[in-house]
Amino acid sequence: MGLYEDAEKLIRSNLKLAAEWFAHEPKLRRSQPIVSIGELSTAHLATINAQRLEEELPPIVAEVLFDGRHMYESRCLEDNYTIDEVIEMIVCVFRDDSIVMPGWSTVLKSAKSRVNAAGLTIRDEAVFECHGRLPHPELRSVVPRGDGKNHVKKKNTTR
Repeated sequence: MGLYEDAEKLIRSNLKLAAEWFAHEPKLRRSQPIVSIGELSTAHLATINAQRLEEELPPIVAEVLFDGRHMYESRCLEDNYTIDEVIEMIVCVFRDDSIVMPGWSTVLKSAKSRVNAAGLTIRDEAVFECHGRLPHPELRSVVPRGDGKNHVKKKNTTR
């Protein structure tokens, strides 16, 4: 598993486009490009697809897509994180030792904690949308657990 070599650059560019997208009136907004940023490991993909099979859902592929609008809105606009901090969250969770979490959505949780700029111990989670661009999972959000903010906003993201 891992991010592609140019993933951080692609993510940054996409999040900056999302910032511009939110700055415009709805009628002036252009479509946001979707970029390929990395792949799930063979082990993570097997675990996720086994869970999907149990729920009679079609399998997904390893390649992960990214459209930064939701992530920019939830982490940058609502939670006041910078684009650099969001990228750090994504990088932390896209490691081979991340754990597939069981539950109502497809989530990878970082195996190791990190300390953020405020000195808080964080465990990042990546939430994937697996229906909209089937068979590709889309990185929908990252959640920095332990930052003291309420991230329990139930979304329609599903396995």
